[in-house]
Amino acid sequence: MSEPPPKPATKTTSRARKIEPEESSPPRWVLPAIMISILVVGGWFIIQNLAETGKMEDCQMAGRHNCVPPIDTSNMGH
Repeated sequence: MSEPPPKPATKTTSRARKIEPEESSPPRWVLPAIMISILVVGGWFIIQNLAETGKMEDCQMAGRHNCVPPIDTSNMGH
């Protein structure tokens, strides 16, 4: 009897293949790092704004009338 023909080579599955990252793609940590940085900077601006508002409210609640610096109108044309 003759031997059965050899089976054709099967393709390797995606698990078996070594998947190499593309050269043009950034590392995986870049996008989360950018997002965290934006949130930190945005949070800092919000905190600064809340602190200024709190100082203004404290000044007004104390009954003072000079809480806001005067508006400089010297450079306005008449």
